[in-house]
Amino acid sequence: MPVSWDQRTNTVYSVCVTLDGQWMISGSLDGIIRKCDIVTGECVNELKGHTDAVMSVSSHNNIVC
Repeated sequence: MPVSWDQRTNTVYSVCVTLDGQWMISGSLDGIIRKCDIVTGECVNELKGHTDAVMSVSSHNNIVC
């Protein structure tokens, strides 16, 4: 079943997938980091509070850095 990532309303600058392949992390122009289930596409967490665009995201040992 294809997954749609249409929930993004701003430019996405960076994407990473956790080592276990379960999560996709994205950083975007709206300053929000989103953690989404890679299979369903469901966004399970949003990290808000950045005052500018999030230009880079990374994961280390399945922890979002």
